[in-house]
Amino acid sequence: MLVTGGAGFIGSRLVSRLLAKGQECLILDNLSHTTPTPRAHPQLRFVKSDICDRASVVASLQEFRPDVVVHLAAVHHIPTCERDPAAALNTNVVGFQTILDAAALIGRPKLILASSGAVYSWQSSALVEDRTPTKAADIYSLSKLTNEGQIELWAKKTNATGVIARIFNTIGENDPNGHLIPDVLRQLESRAATVKIKLGNLHTRRDYIYVQDTAACLSAMVDGEASPGIECFNIGTGVEYSVRELVELMAETVGRAIDIHVDPQRIRQVDRPSQLAEMTKTRARFGWKPTYSLQEALTSIISDRDRARDTDVRDPLVASTVSANYSG
Repeated sequence: MLVTGGAGFIGSRLVSRLLAKGQECLILDNLSHTTPTPRAHPQLRFVKSDICDRASVVASLQEFRPDVVVHLAAVHHIPTCERDPAAALNTNVVGFQTILDAAALIGRPKLILASSGAVYSWQSSALVEDRTPTKAADIYSLSKLTNEGQIELWAKKTNATGVIARIFNTIGENDPNGHLIPDVLRQLESRAATVKIKLGNLHTRRDYIYVQDTAACLSAMVDGEASPGIECFNIGTGVEYSVRELVELMAETVGRAIDIHVDPQRIRQVDRPSQLAEMTKTRARFGWKPTYSLQEALTSIISDRDRARDTDVRDPLVASTVSANYSG
């Protein structure tokens, strides 16, 4: 089993689950975003490598010879992709092709691609894998749509099995990207009686899924039977919340009064109004469903933040690491 990006936000949770089931795992990760080195485990091998390093990738796969590859390594942060499109496309598209080429050299491992719910065309109803059209709206979704085309061509050429996992908005502890929840948590640290929360688009709605649920679904995909060819599945909850609803729920969880203000500097000029996963196909195929509600996910995230604060008070050396996890 190979997990690219296996030391990252979703990958580290997935690898933990695979190891707990007795799987032997190889992680390829360049440890960007101050990602820590994976903890030693008798069933785990870690190679610090960029997926664009063809020689390193080929050597690692030829030595380990995984029967399943889960590809999570990518530049995910949309503003980062927009600031440097060439770098994002190099990692996300050229890097993925490097993985595909190396996989072809060792036979036909099942390959699971972490794609995104962002590849769908904009619509207000639930997004269905085999019915809703796809259309790129930014560099990140362009790279993921390109990945889907790449794996389809690879599977046809090699008669291999490919699974496309369209992952919706995954949230959880220690998210290294500057997403909404870490930003709001920082603002809620204000000592004001009523916290002024600065936000951009308030009414856009998203399907938020807890990172442990995302990892559990990917693990089910690893175990699931699949025939040669390509199949696509959503990973989400089938429930969506607006930004305003999410932030109000966070404030309620921490017991703070808030006053929401729209900051023109935070408004995204291109931002789909809704992004809701239709989950019927995924649940039927893998017998999986999410176990955490949004309230439970937020409670876990906030509790982890509070534990980190306690550690910060006791040990200043650890504080820099804790802060880095939420630095965005």
